[in-house]
Amino acid sequence: MSGTPRPTPSGPVLFVDGASGSGCSDTASGTGTQAVPFCTLQAAANTVVAGDTVLVTPGVYAGFTLSAQGTAAAPIVFESSIVPSNAYYSQPIVLESPLNAGSTSSPAHAIDVENSSYIDLENFRIAELATSDALLINASHHVTVDEFMDWVGYLASHPQQAPDIHVAGDSSYVTVTRASEFNANGHPYIQVDAGGSNDTIADNAFWGDYGTVVAVAGTPNAEITGNTFLMSYSTAISLTGSSPNSTVEDNVVSFNGFYGTGTPSIAIGTGSVSGTTLDYNVVEPTSSSSYQWGTATYAKAVALHSASGQGAHEINATPDVYVGSNVLMLGYDSVGIDAANAAAPGEQATDINGKSCVDDPSYPVTGAGSPAYCSRGSFQYQDPLGALVTATATGSMSVKADATKSHGLNAITSYSFNFGDGSAPLVNTTGQATHTYTHSGGYSVTVTVTDSTGATNTSAAAPVTTLGADFTAEAPVRVLDTRNGTGSGARPVPAGGSVTFPLPASAASHGNWLHAVALNVTVTDPTGSGYVGVSGGTSSLNYKAGQTVAAMVIAQVWNNNGTMSATLYTSGAGTVEVIADLAGFFATDSTNGYQPISPARVMDTRNGTGGSTGLLTSVQPDVLTVAGADQGIIPTTGVAAVAVNLTVTQTTGSGQVTAYPDGTTEPGTSNINYRPGQTLSNFAIIPVGQDGKIDFADSAAGKTDLIVDVVGYFESAGGSGFVVADPYRDIDTRSGNPAVDCNSAKGALAPNRVLTANVVCPTAAFPSTTDLGNVTAVVVNNTVTAGTSPSYLRVYPAGATPPTTSNVNWQYANQTVANVTFAGTGRAGEISFANNRGTVQLIVDVYGYFSNS
Repeated sequence: MSGTPRPTPSGPVLFVDGASGSGCSDTASGTGTQAVPFCTLQAAANTVVAGDTVLVTPGVYAGFTLSAQGTAAAPIVFESSIVPSNAYYSQPIVLESPLNAGSTSSPAHAIDVENSSYIDLENFRIAELATSDALLINASHHVTVDEFMDWVGYLASHPQQAPDIHVAGDSSYVTVTRASEFNANGHPYIQVDAGGSNDTIADNAFWGDYGTVVAVAGTPNAEITGNTFLMSYSTAISLTGSSPNSTVEDNVVSFNGFYGTGTPSIAIGTGSVSGTTLDYNVVEPTSSSSYQWGTATYAKAVALHSASGQGAHEINATPDVYVGSNVLMLGYDSVGIDAANAAAPGEQATDINGKSCVDDPSYPVTGAGSPAYCSRGSFQYQDPLGALVTATATGSMSVKADATKSHGLNAITSYSFNFGDGSAPLVNTTGQATHTYTHSGGYSVTVTVTDSTGATNTSAAAPVTTLGADFTAEAPVRVLDTRNGTGSGARPVPAGGSVTFPLPASAASHGNWLHAVALNVTVTDPTGSGYVGVSGGTSSLNYKAGQTVAAMVIAQVWNNNGTMSATLYTSGAGTVEVIADLAGFFATDSTNGYQPISPARVMDTRNGTGGSTGLLTSVQPDVLTVAGADQGIIPTTGVAAVAVNLTVTQTTGSGQVTAYPDGTTEPGTSNINYRPGQTLSNFAIIPVGQDGKIDFADSAAGKTDLIVDVVGYFESAGGSGFVVADPYRDIDTRSGNPAVDCNSAKGALAPNRVLTANVVCPTAAFPSTTDLGNVTAVVVNNTVTAGTSPSYLRVYPAGATPPTTSNVNWQYANQTVANVTFAGTGRAGEISFANNRGTVQLIVDVYGYFSNS
């Protein structure tokens, strides 16, 4: 047997095994089970009800009669218990020979379907039937026949003139697909009698006939599509009687050098021309007429089209059809390749071998529908040797190339991948390869395939853009504290100074693959006003004397004499103590990609959003379930961390809020430090516990309401990678400052003003950026200053409805406050900024972007 056992269907199943000597019975108690299968098909046919599947062990069986009713939702299915390993002709076939070798034990028909509905018959093979129709479908509807084969020989004992498949008794909605007739002797293979409608005959192969092969009479809305005929003397398709509104498309008719007996290859009678479409067929010219339309006959499609408007895309040429592996195949240079109408009624998704359409690069695409490169007939052409490659970014600098769809008549023996960066080609025999680039950017990947004859073919280039770096979330860990010497000397940082500190092994071990770190930076005990930044004349955190302020910072890393390190810079007056807590890092070999979402409020203790109500205290952490949050937009599994904006308000006393994964010990770190009566915001990347939850703990001294707005998440399934940049100032609305590289917007943001900008621009920061369509989010630090009243800033994708969330909050006029966010992009890669009350000046600094292509 060639194939594998078919998985047992989920619904009711009956078993037939009269071939393997398995102890079958048609009468014993409990028959039809896998333990005690039926011996005959007739026993199963007598038992089936709607929803049953009959699995038949391949072998030789007597014919059977079926009279049963399935439903659209619960059809009755007969099929082989073996799934074929390749073309269905090589698989074991369920019904072999009902009257073979002179047997008279079977009914007149191999299969007789009477007064039945919603029946699926698959994998049947009939041989040497001598008395009547191999398959009769009578007074039935919604019957599907798939992979039905009648293999007969030129024998004196085979005088059959009856059709192999006979649709009679007003039967409708009968579908015959992937059937095959070999060595027939002058009888119709499929005969459809008048009275029914909506029958489909598609993806079938017929060889050796010299009568009418498919004869349809009085059947409106018939679909005869995508069949292949290799004949000597015959009419391939005949529509007679009243069969209007029918389709005859994508068929291939070859006479293999025998040029007919004067009958048309395709005949559409007078009662069938109304509403019927005849087009996209390949018909080999004969010595007489190829077409009948009504009462007129036409030698070529040109004349047919001129007289009737039909056949605009017909081809009259030798289609080059041959028998290969028991399938009628299109040969090299066949005119039917890449030329079918995929939108033709009845056209199937796969061919007689179960294969999809393949665009052969050696041939022009002249078909229609989607895809427009399907081949005409029942066989989707896979040759000649054609190299095809797809390239998919799978990490920050890595790409996976897949050339397994390359095809050829001869076996492909090697694949040579060129990744377009000057590296040596990668050669293997698997057809799949991965590669890591040294630099981010856009590349062109090609593959050259070699077959067993030594022939080669090189693919068209597949473009790919690196994703940047993916993310690894870390439970918060303190990496710098100038108060006690953690990460540096135990001394405050002077204005205009800097502090460099080593990164822990969890991040540093990634070496040159490490791009950036996510730090929650806190300043405390400043003796003057100033700000902290990461370079480039930009600011990440603004403070005044005596304040304690925290902000998320995305900082580049560098190799400090063999130690992977990060550096923070100060500007202003006096000195300041600096604390940094590592929340995670971006590295080429990390595995969590970023998925931005429209900003959504998932927790608000003021009104119970997220399940917690009332002030956050030190008594017990508030637990937030993020798995499946935002109405399921955040996945229930695979989320490593969430990107959120945290806001504290209605604070009593002084305290600090710490966010950390549920199921772990509260770390000795903080995300927001507050004093009485404050409203403060800070961005955070919070690892998610194994149970899909995160915890929020407050210090013993204070109480506060907590608001959590999520803007995205990192997941193992992949997403956008981070491309780090040297920070640059993109927006500054203050009139006294010069215009910046990309955006010259000036003037304070009023309540009715929405500033929309594309903040990733082809500057020195992104020299390779030419197409911003792949940018999904931008890391921006938003600073507000010179406000005329308390308010808040919203940052959201351009074109989206303004959210009810906030990014920056300020409590009084002329306050300078900064906060970073991962701003999702909208229309044309743009971001919108909206102020709620009063007027305020806005400064936007860019630290990098996320890209998914």
